[in-house]
Amino acid sequence: MKSTKLLSDEEVRRFIVDGYLILQTGQPREFHASVDKRLREVESHESWHGNNIAARVPALHEVIRSPSVHGALVSLLGSDYLCHPHRAVHMSTPVDDHRLHLDNADDSPPMGKGSTAGSGWHQDAQSPLSRARHHQPRFLIGFYFPHDTTLLMGPTRLQAGSHWWPHPPVKPSGVVVPQHLAAGSFILVHFDMVHAGFSNRTDMSRFMIKYVFCRMSNPKEPTWRSMNDKWQLPKSIKAELISESAARFNWCWLRGDRLDLEDSANVQALDGQDIGAMLDATYMKCPVDLLCERLRSKAGSNHHQRILVKDENGSALLRDNIVGYPRRWNERAVVMEPETYALVAQGQDAVGGLLGLVGLSDPWLDINIAYGLGELGCCDEDVLEVLEGYLHSPWQQVVRQAVDAIGFLGANVSRLGPKLVKLMQEERPEWQAKEVTRGWRAQDQIRFNVVFAAVALLSTTTDRNALLAIFKMALLDQGYCAQVAVEGLRRIGSKEALALALSYAADRSWDDTLLGSFKAF
Repeated sequence: MKSTKLLSDEEVRRFIVDGYLILQTGQPREFHASVDKRLREVESHESWHGNNIAARVPALHEVIRSPSVHGALVSLLGSDYLCHPHRAVHMSTPVDDHRLHLDNADDSPPMGKGSTAGSGWHQDAQSPLSRARHHQPRFLIGFYFPHDTTLLMGPTRLQAGSHWWPHPPVKPSGVVVPQHLAAGSFILVHFDMVHAGFSNRTDMSRFMIKYVFCRMSNPKEPTWRSMNDKWQLPKSIKAELISESAARFNWCWLRGDRLDLEDSANVQALDGQDIGAMLDATYMKCPVDLLCERLRSKAGSNHHQRILVKDENGSALLRDNIVGYPRRWNERAVVMEPETYALVAQGQDAVGGLLGLVGLSDPWLDINIAYGLGELGCCDEDVLEVLEGYLHSPWQQVVRQAVDAIGFLGANVSRLGPKLVKLMQEERPEWQAKEVTRGWRAQDQIRFNVVFAAVALLSTTTDRNALLAIFKMALLDQGYCAQVAVEGLRRIGSKEALALALSYAADRSWDDTLLGSFKAF
């Protein structure tokens, strides 16, 4: 059993406001030195392992099992959190000119040749294809530094408080650049945090490993060392832009408490450029009918369709055009309409309003409706009927969001079990086209969302037979689906499930003592 060092109230409040915490894994320096040495060997002698880096360097699993990292994840995501199969090696090589004069807020400063870390301010995309952006901590990122990282080596930069924002700001705000990260430092951030690499002005390449973690059940009570149930701002804040209304809502959500919203919202601010005013309006009282009417007015926008970048010949590339950061479907991460986030904040009173929009049969609204119903966690028959209908939508975007919503409901959805099983078997022609240059298709993401939802539903009384069937089929798939299915089988814990998981893992074991520069025998 993993030992656990849970966060304090103050640390949770600081994460809510700033969107990040800097932790120490607690292992001896010799451990991190061995990880660093192995990463450099792999980089020098082998191909880039990407998602497979933890399989190639298994000690990376021990990093996230450390009491401080595991305890922080339990505190923010619950004890049943999932480690997402996506991982990345971020290597920053030295720049040619070590005398560069840089400002901490610079966008896209120079990076060394061969660097796999980017220095432009950005919010991460989901992997393999897009999912929604959530204000609440449903997805977190971990940045592990296996060696001492000084300012000159170019540590990861953050914009504190930016995890609430729909897009990076024109002018950076709350910029945080660690002056020195000791070997074993682990920066845990909200998935939507604006961040960037930085120029490496030393003679040694800088390494950092990225992890992603997922909440698998809705909070019912605090999962940290809770001593005080009252919201208050943390004593130390790095964020320059703060919405205390949004922060208070998140505090109550993480505690499993219902929050009675304060004051009356300035609804017009939802469409404004003032992010602070927009967040305040989102998390204040507002008539549900008014929010639904504003959402209804956005029908017919065709925002369920992507806008792609075009090459010099006018041909579309498999890359989203994010100029102006429009709220529309893309294959990075989808920001819902501001009214949708505001409706979620209104609580269960918003369910009826969202259901009243279903009849418009507008794909972009359907995506927003599915998101809202999933976040509200209402599982009455009307909600299940709507989500079941969305599983048959001709639009793969609606199907994907509906599956995620089913997983986020946190309730018994046994009646939908056979429908989810069927989705694992379907191969609709319109799902087969490549959505991104890496080759991922809508069908791949739909199946991944189904497997992800199945793991989440293990925390409910949903029929286990359907979930087991999903995991069995996922083992025949490639990549993410199978890896998440193995975790689902482990959690089921039956003799059959554990045998399937062990067989899958044993069939894929390899000799990790061999390096690519030597003859493999």
